[in-house]
Amino acid sequence: MKIFFCLLVFFVAIASPIHAEDDSGFYAVILNGEGRNFPPFSLFEEYSINEFRYSSQKGSALIENICKAKLLYVGQYSESFLTITNNKILCEAVKNLLKKGGCIFFDFSSTSKSYDTFLNEVGVNNPAGSFSDGYYNSVILPENTGMKIFNIPNKISGTFKCYGWWETWTDKQIAALRDFAKPENRAAMIIQENVLGKGRIIFNQYPEIFRNPIPLTENILSYIYGIDLKEYKKSKILENGGPGELIAY
Repeated sequence: MKIFFCLLVFFVAIASPIHAEDDSGFYAVILNGEGRNFPPFSLFEEYSINEFRYSSQKGSALIENICKAKLLYVGQYSESFLTITNNKILCEAVKNLLKKGGCIFFDFSSTSKSYDTFLNEVGVNNPAGSFSDGYYNSVILPENTGMKIFNIPNKISGTFKCYGWWETWTDKQIAALRDFAKPENRAAMIIQENVLGKGRIIFNQYPEIFRNPIPLTENILSYIYGIDLKEYKKSKILENGGPGELIAY
């Protein structure tokens, strides 16, 4: 079945690949709504991560690229994940991504109750039903300061200007960023690990992470790909003056 998914070419979205000529490196599939382009910078140029961008429901090779990817990114202000949930074959491909240790990252204002069925099937509570609007400052609580996502490769601290929060999460989930004033029931980032074994799902309401390549962006991608991307990029510069050869991690 896995071979079937990885060989099948399914006509779902227009892909715009940005990657090295020999397709070496890490992979990400990026889903955006029409007229949206998040992140507005190249993951390949910044972090040596090959990316395939999709912005509509026409085209080819989405399923093939999901099979390659470690990250499935759902762009800001988008319900583009419906492309996945409305198709059983794509759902199975994404579940396989999670089983292999991949990550789904739901970025700012991209969660939806419409994803309930899929998330329930993979054992993840959908926080969309407890979402509320408003501006606030989020922080890293003391119990979360030791998380890899806030320490490798950059030490992250301070406050983060957010809009919108989730009021409930389960014991299986980590509220990694919380409202400074009401940390007990307002989360700006929720992480669930061990999804279908080794997978991760991240829900995020801090908009700057994928609007600009900030230190927390580098940390999150290092966390997802299991490697210090700062050191990885340095090694590529030392070896051949730029990104290229994939190294084991």
